Amino acid sequence: MKIIGIDPGKSNGGVAIYDEPTKTWTLARQPDEDQWKEIFQEWADLGQGVLVAIEKQMIRREDQGSPAFFGLQKLVAQTERMTATLRALGVPYVEIYAISWTASWRLPKGKKESKDARKKRYQILAQELVGRKVALWGSDAVLLAHFIQKKRFEDPAWIQERIVNGDENRHIFTEQ
Repeated sequence: MKIIGIDPGKSNGGVAIYDEPTKTWTLARQPDEDQWKEIFQEWADLGQGVLVAIEKQMIRREDQGSPAFFGLQKLVAQTERMTATLRALGVPYVEIYAISWTASWRLPKGKKESKDARKKRYQILAQELVGRKVALWGSDAVLLAHFIQKKRFEDPAWIQERIVNGDENRHIFTEQ
């Protein structure tokens, strides 16, 4: 089983793949959209051996009219295209809001903490999990993959309630 975490984003997004049989991690920067189609097809070809966790993007009311609004719209649209492709190919995936996976690590955003300081904390935790240096762009993806792996064994009902393309993939809740 490969557990895959995807943190969408053009400049700081990443992909983390945990291969359970070998207990190894592969990290990559966010591919462009043409590359995604090839990558997703490879995952679809794995059949029952993959589970994807993708960070769900949203635009909050306070984001509207901000300088970052246009970029957020593009990110949401990119994520929607990614999930549509996963759905069309039959790759099992779960969308997870950042608040869910960060709360599981007790990593909520501190009231006086800068984004840079928060990302640095995520990077340190990701490095502890992987056992080697992890770039900032890969840390969220590692934490997403680890989050969904833990849920798979500790709370499979949580995944079953949220999984897309999961009806034929019940095997993901058992060790192989």
